[in-house]
Parts: sequence; structure tokens; C-alpha cells
Amino acid sequence: MDESTSFNPSAILRTKLYAPPITPNLVPRVALLERLQQNRQRPLTLISAPAGYGKSILASMWLQASGLPGGWVSLDESDNNLHTFATYLLAAIETAVPQSTLQTKALISSSSIPSPANLAHYLLADLDQFETPFLLVLDDMHTIREEKIFTFLEALLNHPSPVLHLVLVGRQDPPLAIASWRAYNRLNEIRMRDLRFSSPETAEFLKKFLGREIDESVADEWTKHTEGWATALHTAAISLVDHAITTHPGRELQGGSYYLQEYLLAEVLSRLPSYNRARLLKVSLLDRFCAPLCDAVSQDQDAGSQPKTMTGQTFIRWLGDANLFLIKLDERGEWFRFHHLFQAYLQQALEHQLSGQEIAALHLQASRWFAENGWVGEAIEHALAANEPITALAVFADNRNAALNGERWHQLEQWVRLFPEDVVENNPLLLLTRAHLPLAYGFDYDLEPLLTQAGSLLANLPADSPELQKLWAEVTYFSGLGALMMGPAATAIDAGAKMKELLPADAYYLRGQALALEAFGHQMSGNIKQSDQMFHEALDADNWPANLQIKAYFNLTILYFMDADLATAQIFAEKGIELASKHKLDASEARCFGGTTYYLQNDLTQAESRLLPVTLHTAWIDPVILAHAACTLMHLYYAQGKAEKARAIAQQARSQLEEQDNVFSLQLFDMFQGELALEQGDAAYARQLIIPLSVSLQLPIWFWHYYIPQLTPIKLWLAEGEKVDRALALLTEMDEFLRKLNRNIHRIDILALQALAYKSLHNWPKALEKLAQSVELAAQGKLIRNYLDLGPQMRELLAQLYRQKGLDDRIDWPYIAEILDAFSLANAEDDRSASTPSNSVDPLTGREREVLKYLATDLSTKEIAETMSVTWSTTRTHIKNIYSKLGVHGRYEAVQYAEEHKLL
Repeated sequence: MDESTSFNPSAILRTKLYAPPITPNLVPRVALLERLQQNRQRPLTLISAPAGYGKSILASMWLQASGLPGGWVSLDESDNNLHTFATYLLAAIETAVPQSTLQTKALISSSSIPSPANLAHYLLADLDQFETPFLLVLDDMHTIREEKIFTFLEALLNHPSPVLHLVLVGRQDPPLAIASWRAYNRLNEIRMRDLRFSSPETAEFLKKFLGREIDESVADEWTKHTEGWATALHTAAISLVDHAITTHPGRELQGGSYYLQEYLLAEVLSRLPSYNRARLLKVSLLDRFCAPLCDAVSQDQDAGSQPKTMTGQTFIRWLGDANLFLIKLDERGEWFRFHHLFQAYLQQALEHQLSGQEIAALHLQASRWFAENGWVGEAIEHALAANEPITALAVFADNRNAALNGERWHQLEQWVRLFPEDVVENNPLLLLTRAHLPLAYGFDYDLEPLLTQAGSLLANLPADSPELQKLWAEVTYFSGLGALMMGPAATAIDAGAKMKELLPADAYYLRGQALALEAFGHQMSGNIKQSDQMFHEALDADNWPANLQIKAYFNLTILYFMDADLATAQIFAEKGIELASKHKLDASEARCFGGTTYYLQNDLTQAESRLLPVTLHTAWIDPVILAHAACTLMHLYYAQGKAEKARAIAQQARSQLEEQDNVFSLQLFDMFQGELALEQGDAAYARQLIIPLSVSLQLPIWFWHYYIPQLTPIKLWLAEGEKVDRALALLTEMDEFLRKLNRNIHRIDILALQALAYKSLHNWPKALEKLAQSVELAAQGKLIRNYLDLGPQMRELLAQLYRQKGLDDRIDWPYIAEILDAFSLANAEDDRSASTPSNSVDPLTGREREVLKYLATDLSTKEIAETMSVTWSTTRTHIKNIYSKLGVHGRYEAVQYAEEHKLL
């Protein structure tokens, strides 16, 4: 069984990707096809006309006659979502160009909703790799109302790809820049006046349909009365198969669609056998159908009133033979739909013949079939159409866990949106599902009202309700998240343990979140080894889905990051990235944290290699992750003296965050610009950037990323020498708070700032005490940039502390020497940026001259490092810089060059 019939709930409907078939009895629209071919170089064709004018058939004819590859999407109301729309559009492109590799697919494979502009940008980049032009038809565009979809299409067409010719087919013009594109000759238009049948075309149609010659005058009269409307002509001709045709098709045809409706109901349907008519009306409730579904909907039909051979398959065959507006949706001929206009007329007839209760029963039969075959959204829609929200909720409940385990947030959101708001507000399962969405999408949203309402509803459920414990477990999850933010650790541990006790074994996502609560709680208690063991025991189980294994590695990364053990954090970040790559899943979170750890260790090359992909593929990631990755990368580029690159990242990231309209991430990003201004010594400009931003300095604060915006205003006060006492008070409060949560990674920064504050007050003993505490926490992870980014004042403090070398055994003195060496290297980089012209040799720094002197001896690199009391890696960096400056390739050449130029 192929994708179109496997009923996989996570698969797209392949039936929507097939163009209407071109049968021999159709009239070829020769003039229109020639016109379309002549204007093929224009990027857009718009076929716009009322229902029944043959728009889709014309587009399908062109697809067949153009000689080009082509893709097709039949749109409907369920596609009013940029994620869904883009999924089908990309699938159609792959149908047109099967050998294509679309990187854009990654944009819509994760939780975050893609930005319209970014989506268009990446798709255009994909199309640049194509060599062969192709047509892409989007049929029934009038069903689309979502603004983001039109923004995407406009971005796609403002800078059109030379290989893509887009064909938009619908009953009305889409809200795009039609007038502008028309003025610039970028648009080819087919309107109602163009689609009307001419007299020769009417004659040819009637001849093919009726099987006899048609007089020219008859054709003229019928063309006049039908106004060239293909559907009116078709429906009228059906009744004439066994009758003579006259030059007077009837004054009623002048009534247009009103007459056509009456004609269909009174003439076409009345002439059908009763058993066929009854089934036809019932099937009209379905937007698409196949033989088994037809049988399911008609299963209560009186078997004695119809031939025994009238199965769903024979019924569909009869529809085709009778030319009853049947449209095939796949090449295998398994899925079909009616012409929308014809379907609407049938549904009106059904309402006249059956009671509301009987129609509801049909919807329930359809719902049951869709649910059994995995089409959850359609099952919910039919149950709600039957006014049976309880049945719809049961379908949702049966499929929710699998969607949670797969982190299919878009699908869950769409299912919840199908329910009326009053149903959502009175159902704890729907409310709790809605509560997960802001966390998944990175939105800043107040969950308390949702959780309060859900808790109130649960309190009123009977104690023996089978779902009660599982729902309370989810409420416990959200309360456990609060404990991770504020403490105490025991509350988070208890919440995780309670969840695991109440949740079923196959609730992998929620059990993974329960595990995270427990593990983070133990880390907060200072027991990270137990946290590590818990995750590894879970990862050793064979039944964890790949996406949740990646999440487990990410949580391990954060655990060790919080503990300031960056080397271990890097190991788990790399495992997450490797596993995500293997399964072609998103690894932006692991890349962001992995890159951050390398940056803090001052390994800028490794940091850039991990952070840059996150900022280049911004459309599918959590906006908070994007903001932090961009901030770290800007820091990195400024550290390398690459201001242009930093500004380019800033512009790109801010544009993306604005499109995602994530207020929290935008504020964080803007605050970071003030941080950069402070580091560059421009406190006045930093004040202009920081003061208008209302970042709360009060607790609670969820510290878990590298950059903490709450610290930037405090850094401004210290830089200006103002409010130092208030800064100390806030830093002391934050440090006490973080000490209870065991957030060592951030205590390092806060203790360092306390040291600078005491230095500002000339309290050197207290300043050195706080700095020593900071360095003691940082030594395990070998953090460098935390101090380097605080500038000369921090270097002076570190040098003062280093003068006390040997007085305190708890301090890693070589580590402080390594930080001071990093300051020297950074200063050397600054010197080189303002050095002599490029054709002269850069002068060596004092440290480099000292290393060069030792290179002229027999000492090894390790012995040179020991003699200079610096690390081996720092010595290697000095040696690489010497070779680069002198333009040599080894130690012997360096010494020889130095002797010749009297550098020793």
C-alpha cells in the first residue's frame, strides 16, 4: 500500500498532489493554451473566475501540454496554516522534480513556525540549484485566507526564480501585488471572459458529449444562454443524452446559478435510480472519498432496495460512467471528490430529504471510519459536524499521546483549533494541550489561567475517572517547571517522581519531561551524578523515540552547563548533534549550547562552527535559542575584530525575531546591543540602548542561557560608577538565589561583577575575595571569556589576585595565568588591527618575543610552557602567532629569520 492509501496520520494526503485527469471527451482549449505558452517566461499565471468555468481543467491541460515537469496542489480550508501550506507546496515541487533535494524541508520539520520571508528565501535558494524550468499549480486558492501564506507568496514572487512558473487558480484574486506585477509585465492572467466557451467550442463539447453533430445555430444559442459557463452547459447536456436538442435551451438558463441549482435538483437527481441517488446524497457529505469510505457512510442503506453488486467500488464506477462531476485525486483511481459546486447542491438536497438526526448519524459513520484509518483531523471534524463533541474528544484523546511523543506541535495545535472555544474551555485535556504549545514554540505566555481552569475541572471529575491520574500528572509537570525556576529542588524532584508513577509506560514525551524535572532537581541539590545516571538508564532503553533521545542529550548538556562543567556539556551536545544528523532532525538547541561552551573557553573557531548554522537556518528554531546563538556569535566576531560580520548577524537575527513577534527574545536581543556597547567602552551609547528597555531586575529569574539580560543594567552602573551600592545589593540577592539553585555557571559572572563593584568602592580585600570565589567555580570548566569580556578592570583585578599566588591552595593559579595570557593575546590582536601597512612584518608582542627566545634553545614546547608558567595550549598559540607573523613554517625557520632580522 502506498502513501496515498496507508492512512499514516503523520503523512500528507498524496491525493491532493494530482491534477484533474484530461479525458478524451474534454474540449481542448487551444487558444488559451497557446496564450499560456507564449507568456510562460512570466513568473506568475493567475487563472481567476467563478465556480464551474473550467479553471482547474485548463491548468491541468497546460500541465500536460507544456512539455515541462509540473507539480499540483489541490488546496482546501485545512491548508490555512503556513506550515501545512508549505508542506504541500514542497511535496508538489518534489513531484515535479523527483531528483531534487530541498533544504527548505528542514524549515517545516520542527516545532517552530517558519517565518514567511525566511521560508521564501530558503526556497529560492533551493530553486537556484535547479536547471530545468517547471510549472507549479496551486488550485482553489480562494480557500486560503491566512495572511502569512500570502506574505510568503509575495516574497517568493518579488524576486522570482527563473525556473519556477507559479500558477494560481481560484474563484477570486488573492490579496497579492497583482496591479504592480501587471505593470511590470510579470503576470499572465486568464479571467472569466477568457474561459467562456465560444460557439465552436460549445458545438465540439455537445458533439463529444451527445455523440452527434450539432448545428451551428444551436451552438450559438446554447452559448448565449449559458454565457459560456462550462458547468451549466455540462449539467444541462446530461439530461439531453436521450432527448433531442433544440435551438432553445430554455429561458430558465438565463437565471444563471439559481436555475442551475434548481435544474440539478429537479432534473438530474430526479432521473437517477433511487438507490444511487440516496447514496450520492450521503457521499456528498465527504470532501473526499474512496470505495471503503463510501461503503462505511452508506452501510445502513436498505440492501433490498439496491442491486447486491452496488459496492463502494461499483458506485464510484457508476459515478464516472454517468459523468456526475467526479474528480479523480490520485493516479491509482482510489480517491475522488465531487466538483465543489455540485457537492454544495447535493448537500442542500440532502438537507431536504433527511432529518438533522439522520445527517448527524452519517457524519458519525464518516468520523468512525476516518478515526479507524488514522485521519484524525477529519474524524474530529465529522464528529463535531454531528454535534458530538464527546466523540470528537475521544478521537483526540486516542491520538494525542502519539502526537506528543513525536512532538508534532503543529498537528496538536490544529486539532485543538477544530474544537469550539466553549468545548476547549471546559475540557482539561484540551486546556493542558494548549498549555504545552507556548513552551514548544518559545512564546512568552501566561499559563496560570489555563492551568487554574484545568485544575478546577479536574477537581470536579469523579475519583474513579480512568484519565484523572494522568491529567493530574500533567498539571504536576507545570508546577514542577515552576520549581526549576524558583526552587526548592525537592519540589521538582517530587513532581518528576509523581509524574512517572501516574503516567502510562507509552507516554514517552511526558515521562521524559518527568525525568528532566527529577534530574534538574538533583543537579540543583548538588547531585549531578545521580542526574547523569537517571538519563543514561533511560537512554539505554530501546523504546525511546529518536527525537526524545536527542532531547535527553540536550538536557544532559544543560545539566553540566549549569554545573560549569563545560567539557562534559560539550560531549553531550555533540552526541545530540550526531544523533539529530543521523535521523535528519533539528539540533539547533544542542548546537547553541555546544557553541556557547566553546566560546566561554575562548575556542572561537569551534564556537563559530556550531553557532553559525543556528543563525543561518533561523526559521524553524525556538526564537529564544536564535537570540542567544546570535548574541554569542556577535560577541565572537567582535572578539575577532570582525565588526561587519557581527553587524550582519545582528541585522539578520533581529529581522527574524521581529517576524516571529516574540517580545521576550526581541527585548533580550536589544539589551545585548547595550552590552556590546559597554564592552567597546561607549557607556553613553549603551545607556541610550539600555534605559528604554524595561527589564525587571527582581527575582525570580530563570537563569539557564549564557547571556543574562538582567545583568546588563548593573554593568552600566558599574561602568559609569553610579548606583554601585544598589548594584551590590542586587548582585548579592541574585548570588544567594543562584547558590540555592546550584547555578554555578551564572554565579561565576555574578561573583566577578561583585568583585568589580567592590573594586569601584576601593575595597580590595572584598573584591579579591569575590574574584577568588568566581575563579574557583570557573576553574573546572576553564572559562575564559567570562573574564575577558569584562575588560581591563577585570584584568587588573586578576593580576592583583595572581600576585597572591600560593597563598590559597584552593585556587588554580595556572588557570589564572591562562586567563591573563588570553588578555595579552587579545591585546596583541588589538595591536595588529592598528598595525603598520600590510607589506611590513607585524611586531611581536613581549610574550611572543619571550617564546621566540626559548625556541632558540633545546627546550620542548611543554618545557617552555612550564618555564613560563603558562599552559601548553597557550604556548602553542604563541608559537602559531610567531610563525604566522614571520611567514615561516617551523621552529628552525623562525629562529633563522629572527637571527637574520636581529629579533633575538
